[in-house]
Formats: sequence, C-alpha cells, structure tokens
Amino acid sequence: DVIEKTAEDLHACLMVADPTAIHVKSSSIGGSIFDVVFPDEHFENLEIELAGDHQIMNALLALTALKAMKDH
Repeated sequence: DVIEKTAEDLHACLMVADPTAIHVKSSSIGGSIFDVVFPDEHFENLEIELAGDHQIMNALLALTALKAMKDH
C-alpha cells in the first residue's frame, strides 16, 4: 500500500510483475527454461543459466520493466 500511495502521489506509473505469468518447463541446478505469458505478448522457451526460482522471478521483473518501457 505504501508503494502504491507513493506512486500515486508522484503521478508515477506503477508496474507490478505477475508471477502467474510464468510457466516453468524445466528447472535444475544448471538453470531453467520457462515461458512468460503477458495478456498481449508471449515469450517462449526463455533460458537462464542461474539456479533457483528467484532467478526466474528476477527474469520476469526484467521483462516486465522492458515491456513497460516499450509500451510507453
């Protein structure tokens, strides 16, 4: 709520990454392969060579930020 209020006070756009957009195909110590599905755009077979579910979330955050810059 604090972040939403601050964004509103600053008249800033607030982008929130949706973890339900991630569809993990495989995950191991060597990395992960996953899809990210936004309502208007799909990214398939994304691969990162970093272990851990948090790395997939980091990738989602990066894609969300890039998409926001592209769309605005």
